[in-house]
Amino acid sequence: MHLIRTSFFILFFLASCHKNDKSVPAKADLPAADLHVVLKRSAVSKTQTPEDILPYDDALSWHEYTIEKVLLGKVKSQTIRVAHWTVVAAKPIPISIKIGEEVTLSLNLYEKYKDLDDVAKSDDLDFTKDLPRFLDTTQKLDLAQAPEGLRYDYRGNYSEQMQLYWMLRNQLNLIVMGHSHAAKGVDASMFSPPENLSTPTALNMAASGSNTPLQCLIVHDYIVQLPKLKTVIWVISPRTFNAKRFDIRKENEFKNSAGYTYDRAHREELWPIPDSNSIVSVDDIKKNVLLRAATPWGWENRAHTRFPAGDEVARQAFLKNEMSRLNFGWDQPNFDLFKSTVESLTAKNIRVYLLFIPVHPYVVECAATDPDGTTREGYRETVKYIEQLDKENPLVYFQDFNKEGHHDFTSDDFYDADHVYGKGATKLTKKIRDWITSTENEKQ
Repeated sequence: MHLIRTSFFILFFLASCHKNDKSVPAKADLPAADLHVVLKRSAVSKTQTPEDILPYDDALSWHEYTIEKVLLGKVKSQTIRVAHWTVVAAKPIPISIKIGEEVTLSLNLYEKYKDLDDVAKSDDLDFTKDLPRFLDTTQKLDLAQAPEGLRYDYRGNYSEQMQLYWMLRNQLNLIVMGHSHAAKGVDASMFSPPENLSTPTALNMAASGSNTPLQCLIVHDYIVQLPKLKTVIWVISPRTFNAKRFDIRKENEFKNSAGYTYDRAHREELWPIPDSNSIVSVDDIKKNVLLRAATPWGWENRAHTRFPAGDEVARQAFLKNEMSRLNFGWDQPNFDLFKSTVESLTAKNIRVYLLFIPVHPYVVECAATDPDGTTREGYRETVKYIEQLDKENPLVYFQDFNKEGHHDFTSDDFYDADHVYGKGATKLTKKIRDWITSTENEKQ
């Protein structure tokens, strides 16, 4: 078996955002942006590496600046914060962190970018300051189209999970699906049978940052055809059906990836899945796949927290600030797509377990129930829809492990506001495993 390695898109950094050029360009020469300014850098957040942000693919870092001169546009504050790209498609982007450096930047209001919620952000600046926030548009990030030969490039770290899929698809009987809640929160190695520990029969295929259409596409194009599949664990949340959440970036990246393009062009060769008696072991995976973000079962475990340093009071203040915004609307088209996808699985006698994972217990004191702005009413509306789907379909099961923050998980179980990690993920997976066992004789 040849060595399979993830091939990432070629990244060209075409223009530096830190030219120490004090000359003032003519207004006609300035690109379209909300603000063109000469700034002096006064504070920086840590510049994270691709390894720091695993399992995320992209990262932003916040820098603080004082305004030296406004070239075009208006801003009331003399101090602003600017988000700079530091990782794109799992590749580092060079960024200066020199305090006192003068730079000329083109900026757009950060609030315009609704699809950056699932981008890792380095922000260890004073979060109590209410400063105008902008995105640096001076950085020119040209993600060149990858050639078709990059067979296993599905953009970013999800390429690892797809490589595991191609190796294991003849022996998989359980799949974990969802977005980053599932990718970080469910350890697929913990499911039965015991042989799963040495020859994986369970795989976490949750795509961090994915929206409902992308998850449904993955189920339709890759999962529903698995010949031995018996169980799908699908982690959802109110954000899955939030019409006010704009998150098509990962969907577009996957659809335009070299790997997906190859799969569509060779569909007749790749499906139906051919019979095979060969068994792939964990040792086989370790020898043939270069895994950075995932375990051989596709779980993207994190070993450290992303909370700011400090005591519990500081953490509590941080979370209240992060979940202060309310922004929710029920998305019926997305729910209809999700429901029809679930039914495509149950039509093949596959059991589907739907669940909300716990979010940080401090959520009970916050305005929103999720960092995306889900209201209490929106949360309960979502629960009612999923409970009805459970009631209507004998092969669908639903469990709310979150209960709006009223659960038995502690602050130390969380990677950030809405993701468990380490022992928290182990604790959650045990609960899911016990729940599945308890339902084996139900609805029959």
